[in-house]
Amino acid sequence: MFIVVIVLVVIALGVGIYFFSVSKKGSVNNDLPVQENNPTATVTSTTEPTVQAVDVVIKDLAFNPAELQVKVGTEVRWINQDSTGHTITNTNFDSGEIKNGQSYSHVFTAVDIYDYHCSINPSMTGKIIVTP
Repeated sequence: MFIVVIVLVVIALGVGIYFFSVSKKGSVNNDLPVQENNPTATVTSTTEPTVQAVDVVIKDLAFNPAELQVKVGTEVRWINQDSTGHTITNTNFDSGEIKNGQSYSHVFTAVDIYDYHCSINPSMTGKIIVTP
C-alpha cells in the first residue's frame, strides 16, 4: 500500500511539473512556438499550415510601419487608433472607411509591391512588399 501511494505521488508531481513547464512557454500545445512582439515574426507548425498575421497601426495620420515586407499568404491587419476615420486603398483592395477602434484585414496571395493610401487623407501612404 505504501508503494502505491509513493507511485501516485511521483506521477502527480511529474504531471504537475510538466503542465507548469508547458504553461511557462505560453501554450499547452507545445507544437506551436510562441510569437514574440515582432511584426515580421513567423509562426510555424509541423502539423498544419498557419496564416501569418501582421498589424499596421494607424495613428497620428500615419501608417506604422509605413513599409512592410511579408511573405505570400500573410494577413495584414490595419488597426485605426486615430481620432478620425481612414481607408486602406489600393487598386486590388479597399477597406472603405474604418473608424477609431475598428480594423481591416487583407491576405496577400501574390508576390508584388502594393502601394496604398488613405482616400480621406491622401498624404497618408504605405507599402506592402510581398515575397515568396
